[in-house]
Amino acid sequence: MGGRKSLHWDAIQMANNIVGHLYSFLYVGPLKRGSYL
Repeated sequence: MGGRKSLHWDAIQMANNIVGHLYSFLYVGPLKRGSYL
């Protein structure tokens, strides 16, 4: 059953994971550092 589809879904999940990490690193990180200043 749809091996290609599940592979595509895994790629989407991985991309979402990377985007989430980048977002938290670039956006939340500076906010936390800014709150310390």
